Amino acid sequence: MRKLLTLFSLCSLIALFSCTAPAGVDVTEHFDSDHYYYRLEVGDGMNVVVSDNVDDIVITADENVMAKIEVKFSSGTLRIYRRDFSIAYINTADVRIPYNPDLKEVKVSYDSEFHAEPEYGIQYPEGEVKVKVDARSKFHGYLLADEIILDINDYSYANIEFDAYSNMNLKIEDHSDADLKGYAHTTHLVMKDNSELKKNWDHEFYAFMCKVCYGTMDEFCKAYIDCENEIDMDLTNYSYIYYTSDPYIGGSTIDGTSDFYYGGY
Repeated sequence: MRKLLTLFSLCSLIALFSCTAPAGVDVTEHFDSDHYYYRLEVGDGMNVVVSDNVDDIVITADENVMAKIEVKFSSGTLRIYRRDFSIAYINTADVRIPYNPDLKEVKVSYDSEFHAEPEYGIQYPEGEVKVKVDARSKFHGYLLADEIILDINDYSYANIEFDAYSNMNLKIEDHSDADLKGYAHTTHLVMKDNSELKKNWDHEFYAFMCKVCYGTMDEFCKAYIDCENEIDMDLTNYSYIYYTSDPYIGGSTIDGTSDFYYGGY
């Protein structure tokens, strides 16, 4: 066993110190985007912008980083990522993609970003939109759907305007934050591990608005919401909800460290 561990450690060191250095020269390449896809997955330092100035997928990156980038279409999914990390991880790539009205799901992970102006938002009025922001990543955009599923975790951040005609399923975990402005009829909220649904104002009310909010919050979390009818939440371990409007909160539970606070008008 000791020999196996020594061999593994040696191989890891060889991989670490054999990384190819960045070339120091940026190059731009074009990739055909004339494929149907409804799901986008980007990872490994990809900074994606939805643009009306491109017809193809246009990527600018260090020459040695570019050699490792993969653009793949498969089963309705477009994936933009790196084949391996033999190039220094801190080097990122700038990606521009044309607007795709069929896009319904986005996953952004591992130090990547997604940016879309409201006119290029993800819209599916009669169905479900899914966004996952994971592993130190960021998402900026607009979402419109009957139901929105939004998952933000592992030191990530989302800045989103939204309209959810029916439901918003919102999870914010592991030191992640969200600036959200919009309305959902019913919100299922799960928060953990020092995360925050940040304070934004829409005139005299908090900008995250719903009729009903239910779920759980645990371990140093904060949420600022405007709720019309009812908040039914279980708050534990120094978690707090700040609210506007006049919801019924009598069905909620709190431990001795957590509480509800009225935000005022």
